[in-house]
Amino acid sequence: MNKQERLILIDGNALVHRAFHALPPLSHEGEPTNAVYGFTSVLLKVLRELKPDYVIATFDLAAPTFRHEEFAEYKAHRPKTADDLVVQFPKVKDMVRAFDIPIFEKEGFEADDLIGTIALLAKQHTPRVKTIIITGDLDTLQLVDDDTEVYTLKKGISDTVVYDEKAVRERFGIAPSQMNDFKGLKGDPSDNIPGVPGVGEKTATQLLQEYGSLENIYENIGVMPEKVRAKIEPFKDQAFFSKSLATIKRDVPIELDMEKAKFGGYDQAGIEETLRKYGFASLIPRLALHRAHHEEMAVSGQAPTTVGSGDIGKLGKEKMIACAWDGAHAQVATQGGAIYQCAFADIKSVLEDERVKKICYDSKQFIKACRKKGVAPRGIEFDIMLAAYLLAPGERGYPLEHIAHKEDVAARPPLSFFALREKLDDTLRAEGLVKVMYEIEMPLVPVLAEMERVGVKIDVRALETLSLHLEQEKNEATQRIFAHAGEEFNPDSPAQLSKILFEKLNIALPARAKRVKSGLYSTKADELEKIRDAHPLVGEIIRYREVAKLKSTYADALREAVHPDTGRIHTIFNQTGTATGRLSSSDPNMQNIPQRGEFADAVRSAFVADEGFSFVALDFSQIELRIIASLSGDEKMIHIFESGGDIHRATAAEVNHVPLEAVTKEMRNSAKALNFGILYGMGQRAFAQTAGIDIKTAKQFIEEYFKNFTGVAAFIEKTKEHAKKYGFAQTLTGRKRWLPEIRSQNPMIRNGAERMAQNMPTQGLQADIIKLAMIRIAREVLAPRHTDDVRLLLQIHDELIFEVKDDIIKEVVPILRHIMESVFPLRVPIRVDVHAGKRWGALHPFL
Repeated sequence: MNKQERLILIDGNALVHRAFHALPPLSHEGEPTNAVYGFTSVLLKVLRELKPDYVIATFDLAAPTFRHEEFAEYKAHRPKTADDLVVQFPKVKDMVRAFDIPIFEKEGFEADDLIGTIALLAKQHTPRVKTIIITGDLDTLQLVDDDTEVYTLKKGISDTVVYDEKAVRERFGIAPSQMNDFKGLKGDPSDNIPGVPGVGEKTATQLLQEYGSLENIYENIGVMPEKVRAKIEPFKDQAFFSKSLATIKRDVPIELDMEKAKFGGYDQAGIEETLRKYGFASLIPRLALHRAHHEEMAVSGQAPTTVGSGDIGKLGKEKMIACAWDGAHAQVATQGGAIYQCAFADIKSVLEDERVKKICYDSKQFIKACRKKGVAPRGIEFDIMLAAYLLAPGERGYPLEHIAHKEDVAARPPLSFFALREKLDDTLRAEGLVKVMYEIEMPLVPVLAEMERVGVKIDVRALETLSLHLEQEKNEATQRIFAHAGEEFNPDSPAQLSKILFEKLNIALPARAKRVKSGLYSTKADELEKIRDAHPLVGEIIRYREVAKLKSTYADALREAVHPDTGRIHTIFNQTGTATGRLSSSDPNMQNIPQRGEFADAVRSAFVADEGFSFVALDFSQIELRIIASLSGDEKMIHIFESGGDIHRATAAEVNHVPLEAVTKEMRNSAKALNFGILYGMGQRAFAQTAGIDIKTAKQFIEEYFKNFTGVAAFIEKTKEHAKKYGFAQTLTGRKRWLPEIRSQNPMIRNGAERMAQNMPTQGLQADIIKLAMIRIAREVLAPRHTDDVRLLLQIHDELIFEVKDDIIKEVVPILRHIMESVFPLRVPIRVDVHAGKRWGALHPFL
């Protein structure tokens, strides 16, 4: 039997958009090229991994499609494509043509329609062809069948996932052929497809699992539960219209010549010339497309060898090795140019030897890969990704190819790691970032890896109960919205809502009302707040959105994030996600779990301690204000903290010229808003809005503040001047944030950079203090115990959350508190508040 040939169909626009937003700005000869670089990187990866027989690229045209003619609001809410992205599309197509890949575009149709049609025509032309769609989204999942798969970018441009029929069913609970029915019910906010109001992913899935299709659902409407029928029956036409919009056309009038799509007959010299033209010389080594091992080849051209017993002895004598991994295998390179590929277990002794120093890219992921194979790596001395981050904090990502390109080193992991380490380490030393790299960021890596492994336990039933309650609240809010509007419409549609508010109900527009691209007035949250009291409908919409967000973002999403084997959420802690050095988290984002509000406690109470354990939360009290008092040397503020006073009450007394006992709640709230606002460069207008006062009062308040806290005022000005002079702001630990915009001639850009400079010394040092505390706790409390009776679970803002065995809480808490309060002495005492309890939403002060 002849082998099945492979056709790759490239969703050009989806990949270019993903690359543009995933990669940091990159330019060549003054022209932006990050999207071109990302697209090319993905193309090379796909060609190497999939080894296609045929390749075709598809792109959208700027002209409207048949969907826009049928539905004027189709994709209407999408922002205008950035100019820096628009100018890169011709370059991307130039790159595609260099590979001799045919491009398909058709006015009136989208790239997805071309993909659907080509996949069908290809199967008719070559019955045994397997089609693999390369994309950056999930819109083409409806095309998946026995001979069609979707290869999509999961995160950034390097993390990918392949969807066949089984994977689609596992992810969505339905068949690929039901995906357009699914969108008919649920809608698709990214394309402004309305769907049925109040029907979410869960309801849509359940209906399709039971009835099979949208047609069968409405044919059986009479036998459905009343609650479900009431929700979907009025929106039958809208559901079918939404399905029609979401359905990919498979009969676009095009001609397909499979011979022209055959891949392999390209001019390699021409491709190299094109890569150099755009400044991508670092990608040239990856052109060995048909050598599966090309990325692991040494400069000498030798392929990786399988490690033998004698090699393990040699590796154990190396002072430094470079480590990477590829699925089940570890890849190790020596400074002498040898490369080995082997099972993790084969070199367990080397990986666990502290004396053999290791260089990695993304060492946290390497640690996790090792631990899955029963290996506990030690001696990881340098992380290329972290070094690149410290030298350019605030970029959108740090892919290895981009770092190699920037450092003019061929991207051949792991052999290239030695050259990259040498260059990056030299720059770190020149920039005074050695302490931050080797005493903060590198020691933190294994701490975060362990936190991700442990995770936090979730009460799934509590989330299910909350989800049902929020669904009911949402449905009730929807009915009240319809009653106030005098008609039914999609409350999730900004366009429909705008017409109801400002055309039908004729609500007076707020001052400086904003318009969106379609010409309609904006209905974003801040705009609605301005007219909240103008009509009861506005408050109901705000309520509806709050409930809908709580349900989808927390009650439902947290439930889906629970690992089926552990019953815990294993969030990802990102060391490279912020410009100031603060940690962020994702999958899910634990920093955004609501702290206050009607349902905050219910959400937090779904986080539960293990049997026999309790949560212990240790929170740095007013740490940023204590930092600015210490950095500025403001004697008045220092005295307040040293005497144990209430900083906000004392500030209110100073600014309002009243005794402490005369300070009202409103005065204290205003002072609190300003105390924290000062750290972030809050201006008069923002302070007035936050404190609920007029601008004139806000201006006087700020002036009085700086008159009373002259040390703080002087420190802020000194920080700005330093940033203007040297181009960066810095923390006491040496962490830097480069701010070239502070010299901009544009006042808005310059003012924004000044606010960043003002904030960096305080927020950056706060980040480093909590990181140092985590490192010290791991070394002095967690590691010596050799048990899991004390677990560090989460770092959220100024707080560390532990899971501690009940019978040792009284022993452990004083130790944890002492470490946090003494890890980085300031001129004023650091204070840590402690709370404990069985559920995160029901913690009580620990005495």
